Amino acid sequence: MMTQPSFAKPDLTTPIDMSLLHDPVSGYHFVTQQFSAPAPAATLVAKGDEVYAKPRHYQVWLGIPNSLKSNPSNSQSQPQPHAATSVVYMLDGNGVLDDLDSNQLAAISQASAQSTPPVLVFIGYQTPYRFDVAARAYDYTPPILSKIKETEGQGGTDNLAMAQAFKEQNRERLNGGAEQFYQQLQSKIKPWVNEQLGYTPSQQALWGHSYGGLFVLYTLFHHPEAFNRYYSVDPSLWWQEGEIIKQYQTAKQKLSTQDEMLYLRLTFSDSAVRQANSNSKEDFGNMLCRDWQTINHHNHQQDSTAASKARCSYQVYQQSHGQLFNTGLLDMLSDF
Repeated sequence: MMTQPSFAKPDLTTPIDMSLLHDPVSGYHFVTQQFSAPAPAATLVAKGDEVYAKPRHYQVWLGIPNSLKSNPSNSQSQPQPHAATSVVYMLDGNGVLDDLDSNQLAAISQASAQSTPPVLVFIGYQTPYRFDVAARAYDYTPPILSKIKETEGQGGTDNLAMAQAFKEQNRERLNGGAEQFYQQLQSKIKPWVNEQLGYTPSQQALWGHSYGGLFVLYTLFHHPEAFNRYYSVDPSLWWQEGEIIKQYQTAKQKLSTQDEMLYLRLTFSDSAVRQANSNSKEDFGNMLCRDWQTINHHNHQQDSTAASKARCSYQVYQQSHGQLFNTGLLDMLSDF
């Protein structure tokens, strides 16, 4: 038995505060780029739901520590001296920009002599508000496992992208576009970031909240090689009656063959949302982290140092779903 989810109620009427982008105190300088994705083709939308298919328009802000310089003309893959080794890709970039302040960024930029501050990538939308709710509902939600299986034999590894999107229940917007957004991230946004830096950071992290947290888990389960560190904040485990939990069950084999050492951090709010098959958020965190340690111990039993880096942890905060956006963000940034 599963109860109804507690939806966040974001402010969609007040423009976000963009002053962070121009504040010299932050220790970062910013460059920005726009990207667009066409509306999903009619063949990739459930019959009758085509009217909800819309293009998405992204605004990406790249925060570069002042100790570095953006270098669009440098095509070499080798980092410059003292270059940042970590880059953090954050979903709902408009909201992240709105939540952070210059003092917080300054603290991050003032790294110790043994490390360098991370490059920050804010993946948002071309809207003056915190969220584009229709666009993120499509981009961050996975295709349905049963629909993926229906396409077997029709495209090999392209099955994920071939599954149809569908209208979200009680909402006039589409779900199911996570694979298309993943491809946009990998083929457009990441190459642009690397071009600006002049190299590819060795450590790459992905952060997301709510539906964004769902996308983080989707990427981990289906494309674990894409990032080294995954931060999922109060993911919408209730979505489609626990669909992402079902997808995890089928993804275990892929994770068990992953050579790269991965780090996973889950944070949950204390809202009384029970998950599919009567699993609570804590149950899911326990299951995932238990399996995580077993898989990584088996894969790296000859390398205890490497195995120790493949950490999985979760924490429950006495906060609402909406409040955890900022808490989970700061929790993640404290790792760098």
